[in-house]
Amino acid sequence: AQSNKYDLIVISTCVQSKIERFFLGSTTEKVIAHSQVPIFAIPPERSGK
Repeated sequence: AQSNKYDLIVISTCVQSKIERFFLGSTTEKVIAHSQVPIFAIPPERSGK
């Protein structure tokens, strides 16, 4: 993002099982940890609302 001079990263989060998260980690968390620009993370919609 920095090399392309972006001002903001918008990323959607997803629901993972505990096992998936343990072995694969969260892509959103990895992006947040390594980004030099602000991030806007959008959670998934909840059904029934």
